[in-house]
Amino acid sequence: MTSSVYKYGEFLDDLKLNRRHWLIFALCSIAFAFDALDFQIMALVAPAIARDWKIAPQAMGFILSATAIGMVLGSYLFGTVSDRIGRRAGFQITILIFSVFCGLCALARNPTELAILRFFTGIGIGGFVPIDTAIMSEFMPKSSRGKLMAIWAIFFSAGGLLAAFMARVVGADLGWRSLFLVGAFPALLVFFVRLIIPESPRFLLHKGREDDARKSISWLAMEQPLPPPMGAAAKTVDQRTAKVTIGTLFMPLYRRRTTMLWLLWFAWSFSYFGVLLWLPSLLVQHRGVPGAQVFSYMMGFLITGMCGRAAISILVDAWGRKKSIALVGILSTITLIVFSQQTGYDKQQYGERNLTDDESAGESAARGTRGAAAPVFESRRELKAG
Repeated sequence: MTSSVYKYGEFLDDLKLNRRHWLIFALCSIAFAFDALDFQIMALVAPAIARDWKIAPQAMGFILSATAIGMVLGSYLFGTVSDRIGRRAGFQITILIFSVFCGLCALARNPTELAILRFFTGIGIGGFVPIDTAIMSEFMPKSSRGKLMAIWAIFFSAGGLLAAFMARVVGADLGWRSLFLVGAFPALLVFFVRLIIPESPRFLLHKGREDDARKSISWLAMEQPLPPPMGAAAKTVDQRTAKVTIGTLFMPLYRRRTTMLWLLWFAWSFSYFGVLLWLPSLLVQHRGVPGAQVFSYMMGFLITGMCGRAAISILVDAWGRKKSIALVGILSTITLIVFSQQTGYDKQQYGERNLTDDESAGESAARGTRGAAAPVFESRRELKAG
């Protein structure tokens, strides 16, 4: 291979895992947890907001959906923008967007303002995910990439768990607006990114910036000897490869693979958002489950979700991505059917925890090639009454 993209790519793939890989992993994972925290906060405070503002369920559904709509737009927008301005800049911008707008939600005076602010929060949340995924994929060595991506996915559940904890500790005493303020703290991560993380060397190579890429690779490789520079010849090839577009994904060589991956992600996202995210509010509003019971219930399946992700992180590299996805897909389907037939609260709780374990494992396996939901926020008095 003559292109620097491939030559340096092989060098990056063959690196042994070192402390700088772990530094990038830690920063990406912490940011991913905060991304999940800001996402989950709305589900936590929804019942309290509906009670305080006397909002009908349909109006609350619109506010909750505003975040998801923003995420769809943000994911596409910043996935494209980061290919132009770089992963490092995109990482910082999206963190600032979802942190600042989440904090501003604390100042919302009516449902319309809150829906608008959550829409922009969603843009940052959705835009962050493909950039964080790209940084993990482009920096991690090939031998450990699948396992590290699966472990990294655990932090989405961890972020939901942290949001639930903050709802119990902070929100119960200070009110639902305080939780939105907590969601502004991830903005501090931007300073650490600027100080620690260089630009992705693979991005720099595709832009023909070989000298900058060598500096980034040298930092990651902890000053190991690098392949010799390729100069102008490499830049010519790199400019050609940088012209790859979304349409390339649907060329005959990639069409089948792209279609299957898109269907896989759609199915998993539909199940996750359609079942796990909305279920807490449905249990409170339509089944009359006390807030304190829902809190314990959600904490339980957040923890089981993390267990599912941890299990698949061990399996995915040893057994393979396809087999791992197929296994947890079948288990998710079975547990979802069983859960849908339960009528008693205790049986629902057991079924949902199994479902979350399988759903989370499947999503982590797919990331190697989300569960997390959140308890409903209630006041301290209601928690005690439950």
